[in-house]
Amino acid sequence: PQQWRNAAVTAVNFSRPGIGVDRPVKVSVTVANTGVGTIEPESVELTVDGQQGEARPVGKIAEGASASVVFEHRFKQSGPHIIRAIVHCTDDLPGDDSMVRVVNILRTLGVLVIEGERSTRPLGSDAAFLRVALAPPPEEPEETGADGPQDLIRAEVIPAAEVASVKQFDKYRVVILADVPRLPKATADAIAEFVRAGGGLLIAPGEKADKAFYNSWMGADQKRLTGLQLIECKPLAAAGPDRAEQFAHVAPNTIDHPGMKLLADPTVSDLASARIRRRWIVEPDDEAQVAVGAALDNGEPFLIQRTLGRGFVLTLTVPLDEKCADLPLHKCYVPMVHELVYY
Repeated sequence: PQQWRNAAVTAVNFSRPGIGVDRPVKVSVTVANTGVGTIEPESVELTVDGQQGEARPVGKIAEGASASVVFEHRFKQSGPHIIRAIVHCTDDLPGDDSMVRVVNILRTLGVLVIEGERSTRPLGSDAAFLRVALAPPPEEPEETGADGPQDLIRAEVIPAAEVASVKQFDKYRVVILADVPRLPKATADAIAEFVRAGGGLLIAPGEKADKAFYNSWMGADQKRLTGLQLIECKPLAAAGPDRAEQFAHVAPNTIDHPGMKLLADPTVSDLASARIRRRWIVEPDDEAQVAVGAALDNGEPFLIQRTLGRGFVLTLTVPLDEKCADLPLHKCYVPMVHELVYY
């Protein structure tokens, strides 16, 4: 027909792939006007496991346009849940007025942190700030039952000198290398296979990182596992007549990686104010599986991702301690670490 009305639910997206019972998740529902003329649905509703949920207005949608409504939900139990988004609207094609997603809520997410060096000094170890970020104190007292609110992440920290004792990586979902100089070949091969099978690897190299090792670390496809070449770890060049120390900052407008999207708004995140004194200069490999997810305000990469099989390798160009940047001293540090791990 020449004149017909239709509002369709075209997407239901979650703010992070790893969802647990530990904190709320944002659910974005996209509604498109695929009919003729402007349409104004009554509301958009989100139901969980068949229970009547919250309904929110979506407003007027022009012909050919779409609009999104964001909900927030905290799951109370782990396991599979059925999410249904419904647009309430009298139109000519009711069959696309809803969309169903099935999401598996995690009870725990195992993380192995391998640190370059361990120290007896308070916060002196390479993974000291990471350890605190991955297991922060609860914000408010809550009842905790067998499946009640609890920390999703279960982190285990070991020094690189003891990494050969880890024989199996499949009990972890994520492995983090915190300024690890190099790994034994057997361990490096095992981690590469772990990634190919669907695991996540986050590399945060510092001054101790052996670029020869990382640049020659290959996956099963005989391509560089990291998707980049480490060139040099160096400070920002001093400038001005007084040769004052220079700093770089993460540029929020360059953030394109889902694991950092929550930090892209400078009005709610202090990421852009973190000062980076020293960073790794890198050269991303020219291949389709490699992408720069965020950059510094001097144009250099800050986060690079390589897709390998069913898994991912994320590399930051600064370590996650305070030696090269003051990131750990900012409010953005904990959510940044968590979001990258959830991804």
